[in-house]
Amino acid sequence: MLVTRIAPTPSGHLHVGNAVNALLTAWLARSSPGGRLLLRVDDFDTGRAREAYLADVFDTLAWLGITPDDGPTDPADFHARWSMARHAAAFRATAQRLWAEHPEVVFTCRCSRRDLVAGGCAAGCRALGLPLQPGGTVLRLHVPDGLVVRTAPGPARAATSLPVPAGDHVLWRRDDLPAYQLGSVLADEALGVTAIVRGVDLLDSSALQLHLAALLPARAFARVDLRHHALLTDPSGAKLSKSAGAQAHPLERTDALRRRVEGWAEQLGAPLGITPPPTTP
Repeated sequence: MLVTRIAPTPSGHLHVGNAVNALLTAWLARSSPGGRLLLRVDDFDTGRAREAYLADVFDTLAWLGITPDDGPTDPADFHARWSMARHAAAFRATAQRLWAEHPEVVFTCRCSRRDLVAGGCAAGCRALGLPLQPGGTVLRLHVPDGLVVRTAPGPARAATSLPVPAGDHVLWRRDDLPAYQLGSVLADEALGVTAIVRGVDLLDSSALQLHLAALLPARAFARVDLRHHALLTDPSGAKLSKSAGAQAHPLERTDALRRRVEGWAEQLGAPLGITPPPTTP
């Protein structure tokens, strides 16, 4: 049975690229016999999460006509039962176990992002044996040059090789919360996700997460059907993203814009074998 998820972050208003991805993910679930669609709101970045952005998630899905099979139904339900903060202790225990089992590549580091050189720690933290201390250190995963992972074959494509981005990637943050890459793998593993629809800008994330899944181990995630679609861009050719200020205000949720979103989804989904589900008479 196919299980997929929509996983927005409440750190900005959703833009049309997010809407297209949500629609593609919903179509994949609805076109698969017995397929299930889950909503997973990623509030790992608590410093940027806002109630207005959380409400925007539910408003946008309603506008698109998307009703997940499981997950939060509104902001109140999210806070009561679905916030990632509820799993922080379990995620922390997993991060510490990963550290204990793989000390050759998982290490504590006191460097900030601006201290890194070419994405790696240049201060020798791997050899220092520092404690994992909130506010003082982070937990990092060292990835050497040339590491490659293989994706699992899926209905839309054959298995392929993905280079894992080299460097020292944060697994556990200085504010005592899981970094996105670790939190996302653990959340998807817990939900039993078997298929993920992403933009091609997340190929590096997919490769790093598959590498993490092998180390954890997260056996279900290691076999996930990953489908990467092309990106929507602005008139200058730059990708749409909340971090770049693509959507400072909520989308104008008009019928005309929804039809355009559906058209873009059809265009981007066709190469991935994702098409609108058949309508019932």
